[in-house]
Amino acid sequence: MPVFAWLALVGSGIGLWVPIFSCADCVKAIPWLLIVGGGLTLWLSGFRGLVLLLAILVASFDSSAYSKDRLDEYLTGQDILISGIVDDFPRQLPDRQSFPLEVVPNSQLANFPSRILLSWYAPGPPVAAGECWQLKVRLKPPHGFANIAGFDRAIWMFRQHLGAVGYVRASAQNQRCNSNQLLPINWLIRTALVERLETAIAAEPSLPLVLGISLGMRTRITAEQWELLRQTGTSHLMAISGLHVGMVFAACWVLTSMLMRFLLLLAQIKLFSVLATVPIHPLAGFVAACAAFTYSFAAGFALPTVRALIMLLVALLLTQSQRCWRAGSAISIAALAAIFNDPRILIGAGFWLSFGAVMLLVYCGPVFSAGELESDGHETGFPASVHVKIQLGLARMVRAQWVLGVGLVWLTLFFFDQASLLAPLANLIAIPLFSLLILPLIFCGCLLLWLWPGAAALLLLAGCQLLDVLMRLLKFLADALPSVWSPTAISPAAAVLAVLASICLLLPAPLLRGWSGRLTTAALVVSAVLMQHRAPQNGLRIHVIDVGQGLAVVLQAQERALLYDTGPSWRDGNAGEQIVLPVLRQLGIESLDVLVVSHGDSDHSGGVQAVLGEMPVSKVFVSAADIDSDLYMHANLHVCRVGTAWHWGAIRFEFLHPKNRYGWSDNDASCVLHVQTQGVRILLPGDIERRAEQVVLSRSLQHSVDLVIAPHHGSKTSSSADFVNRLRAKYVVFTTGYANRWGFPAAGVVNRWQQVGSCTINTAQNGALDFAIDAEEGLVLRATGRGHWAQPWVIRQESLCRQ
Repeated sequence: MPVFAWLALVGSGIGLWVPIFSCADCVKAIPWLLIVGGGLTLWLSGFRGLVLLLAILVASFDSSAYSKDRLDEYLTGQDILISGIVDDFPRQLPDRQSFPLEVVPNSQLANFPSRILLSWYAPGPPVAAGECWQLKVRLKPPHGFANIAGFDRAIWMFRQHLGAVGYVRASAQNQRCNSNQLLPINWLIRTALVERLETAIAAEPSLPLVLGISLGMRTRITAEQWELLRQTGTSHLMAISGLHVGMVFAACWVLTSMLMRFLLLLAQIKLFSVLATVPIHPLAGFVAACAAFTYSFAAGFALPTVRALIMLLVALLLTQSQRCWRAGSAISIAALAAIFNDPRILIGAGFWLSFGAVMLLVYCGPVFSAGELESDGHETGFPASVHVKIQLGLARMVRAQWVLGVGLVWLTLFFFDQASLLAPLANLIAIPLFSLLILPLIFCGCLLLWLWPGAAALLLLAGCQLLDVLMRLLKFLADALPSVWSPTAISPAAAVLAVLASICLLLPAPLLRGWSGRLTTAALVVSAVLMQHRAPQNGLRIHVIDVGQGLAVVLQAQERALLYDTGPSWRDGNAGEQIVLPVLRQLGIESLDVLVVSHGDSDHSGGVQAVLGEMPVSKVFVSAADIDSDLYMHANLHVCRVGTAWHWGAIRFEFLHPKNRYGWSDNDASCVLHVQTQGVRILLPGDIERRAEQVVLSRSLQHSVDLVIAPHHGSKTSSSADFVNRLRAKYVVFTTGYANRWGFPAAGVVNRWQQVGSCTINTAQNGALDFAIDAEEGLVLRATGRGHWAQPWVIRQESLCRQ
């Protein structure tokens, strides 16, 4: 059975990346592929080949269906009138509310996305889950940042089945649909429960956490609460998954079994003798499964909830089948069901972390026996059997957290570029408190809200008080101990050795015990550390990071690094934290020698605080107009001025502008940095416009350049004819946001560069760019973000560079 699960994993991975059904005629061939191809595969290679083929077809069809469900390019930026049902609890932010909308089919809009993500900026009427709305919207297709690390929104939207993203336009046509239309039953129940919870514990600061635990409504959890949970590795407590669904299942199983045993006592009375024929375990399993299903229904059947429910139901069916099933077979069947239910789960971290945790606990979990933990009951004051049971329970809990901490650290690093050092200790405290006290109190309180509101309020208040205690404990741990490990890039060879070392530490096999196992583990760890120490990077590498409408460029040589600008800030985050820092770590950069912030506009300086707060920076250059900004209070600050220069070996850096702080607009006061090495010239001009361009040309820039970041993102007010004709750049990079409202880069500016033979590249289309210097060809473009093999084909939008 595990072989079938691995084949399904491989087949689904292939299907997600290979567009078998990308054409309309290919879809018509599905029945023939299933009949003819399935029959031949079954005949030639048996059920294993059939599972592989079915996984490829199902995943490829799902991926192709999504590509057809995405917004057409011609509708980008247009005002469209649509109707739909709010498909989740809106996320309330200070300036807007955000929510997914299930679009009602409209004959006037063919091939329109079935599910979209909208933002409604203030002022706007409150929107509730399950309501039907008619809205005038402006949309664009799913698009994300394509970098070597960091969050990619397009992949997230692919997993969430969202075919477009946009915002609601101000219009008199925005209104609720016919008020006589009933809300879906699931939203009626969930909305009513939210209202009752708000009434019962409205004043409690833990209300957002209670809503997340009981209904999967995590939109109200604050950024500070999420950060604390992330630092301590306890975010899973707020995601309704295996722990929550399993607790409901186990509680109902135990209660039903106890009730049935009580009824069996009554069966001795002749009047109730029919009860003796009722089987206890099947009935308890059925009741518990119904309770777990109901809880998942109340939680909106979110992906983690569905995954946990599938695993639970599979385990229940196997235990009731009167056959002896191995744990590996049970896990494999659950994985097969989850994959075929939704192949896109393979792209997210939840599938790998949840199934990985189960496998680790099954194969490497606690296996202590009473004989291994001897104790003297007279010394402790407890009977020997009670004391041994307590020891066994504690030892198993510690062993389980050790196994999960060591076993999942590499998956966590792979998906999130960081791991919590506190996770084993924090979960050792949080999980018992959460599962034995907090969850039962909140669950019982929710059930009693309709039957006995007073008792429900007391139980919920007790749960809130315990949640407050838990959060204070987590806060104490995060403040007292190192919390997060964010290593720089780990080489593939080092990662393999580190994983092998983890296996040696966890597997209880006799060959890995004793001194031989310890020596093997030590040798693997030392080898991984030595292989991780990479030779210094030869020559100069230029990495243009994809930050959307903004700028961030990394220049890396030997063991030195310079960052020019830090990307934009957004209403709920910034590029420095979410993009730039993960990219720097992936490049192996642990500190910055120089940080240059060209000027104070938020699309260039939005990530400054995040970068300065997380990474050591030796020297910071800013424009004179920003020297007094609060952003740089604790930095080694310098003003960029004409003539300021320094060398890294054969690499020369020099500022060409500005000379003084007066007489320039914010854009024209940008720090213009010129880099020269091995005959290659690079110009980073910030947002200068035509006036400053003329000054830069009159100063020492008398030669053509190999790479220029287009001034002001390709605005019509920049890249004048004189500037373009003088530079005649080999590569010109426009750092813009996809479908940005300014229309950058201007078509005339792009044509102007192309007419002088420049290769024009737009990060909105190509993603991040990696340049290097070749001894024969000079500056060459080594790779683009959207040309990377790991990008699913459904979100690739690479346009070739034209010279």
